Amino acid sequence: MLEAKNYKEELSFGKGAFGNAFIFRDLKTGKRVAVKQIAFADEQELENAQKEVDIMKDLKSDFIVQCFGSYVKDHNFCIVMHYCEQGDLQKFINKNIAKREYISEEKFFDFAAQLACGLEYIRKKRILHRDLKPGNIFISGRGRLKIGDFGISKKMDEEEYANTVVGTRIFLSPEMMKSWTYTEKVDMWAFGIILYYLAENKYPFDCSNEASIVLSIAEQDPAPFKNLKNPVAQNLILKLLTKDPSQRWSTEDILNIPEIKQHVDNFNSSDFTYSLTMPFTLSSLLNTTGIVNRNRFAQTFPIQRENVDSNSISLIQEQGTSQLLSSLISTAQNQTSPNFQQIQNDQLEQ
Repeated sequence: MLEAKNYKEELSFGKGAFGNAFIFRDLKTGKRVAVKQIAFADEQELENAQKEVDIMKDLKSDFIVQCFGSYVKDHNFCIVMHYCEQGDLQKFINKNIAKREYISEEKFFDFAAQLACGLEYIRKKRILHRDLKPGNIFISGRGRLKIGDFGISKKMDEEEYANTVVGTRIFLSPEMMKSWTYTEKVDMWAFGIILYYLAENKYPFDCSNEASIVLSIAEQDPAPFKNLKNPVAQNLILKLLTKDPSQRWSTEDILNIPEIKQHVDNFNSSDFTYSLTMPFTLSSLLNTTGIVNRNRFAQTFPIQRENVDSNSISLIQEQGTSQLLSSLISTAQNQTSPNFQQIQNDQLEQ
């Protein structure tokens, strides 16, 4: 549990159905963090609020908002998370609508690839998000999309299906609208709604009133495309908006699309992001010549650009194993993660 005294409020920037969001200053690091405050009246409500942290604390992906921990203050349960400087995807779409502009084809596939990576990650963790929408997708200072707000998410454990109807109406899938049991395919439907909205600056179904939303999602086809011309992008959205969940595309299907795969390959080869709690061994990072294998390094122990200066990145990419080991051990001395302690015991392959 974190301590409230280490955080100072700077700005309120959002209110939601399940809590209010603020920008705080971490007084120890000097960095800004996002804090979600959830009011609770009794122990049961506090326990319910804790569930979001229980889910997020094990999610270590560059496509998921990082959760640093939580604290309690004045009957508010406060979740401390990574602050995404560019706001959320809804803000991005609103700007396009205001300017009467549309997302470029390149940016569309880039965003689709990032979201597919995030959804594939939580799928493997057997988590249903259940409230995927532009307001819950955040954009970091360097343009990375990060899925956040796991307040009504569900960890499936041994279960194969869920049945609780939760979420934001316009993003609910047909099977959820009909109160059927459902799987992670509900998140894929919401993904399709988001991509359509992103490409067309409007929703694919009539949302003029509650009755129209339910009827159009359950029975009608999405509105024809007007702005989006790329047939691959159109097909991607339509496959996600297939009403039969058994026929609806999965993240695996999406990640095999060449236009998507190209972006994913770029993430793996040139993007340096890291998680201090990710287990690794140095021997797996090195090729047979003893020089860092860049692709392997990026996939196994990526490093975040905003946390490492350009000289350090050059060192990691270009220098030999002794410099790499020295750099990592130096970093480890300033960190608390137990995984760093094994660095000094790893054997280097020369």
